[in-house]
Amino acid sequence: MGLLSNLFKKGEAPLFRFIDPILGAMRWSEDDGKWLGEYKHKTFGLAYEGKTTPASDLIAYAHDLLDDEGWQDATLAKAKEEAQKEYPETLVRS
Repeated sequence: MGLLSNLFKKGEAPLFRFIDPILGAMRWSEDDGKWLGEYKHKTFGLAYEGKTTPASDLIAYAHDLLDDEGWQDATLAKAKEEAQKEYPETLVRS
């Protein structure tokens, strides 16, 4: 087989439902090509990497990221600030 056939080789079929002890239940979204879930009132998605379930290192990273409230607040504040600069006439400042 050539390089291109390996590059586009289909992986294992993802499980429709996956439950992580910390993140909880996730469902496979064929349209998005990832597992979708909700944790602490925030929706998240975990990428498909050719296996039936999300990769353990990706799950661990999601645990860390979704538990870090300071990172989320800082990231959202920065995005809001950038959007207000780019679209000042369409955003209401708070």
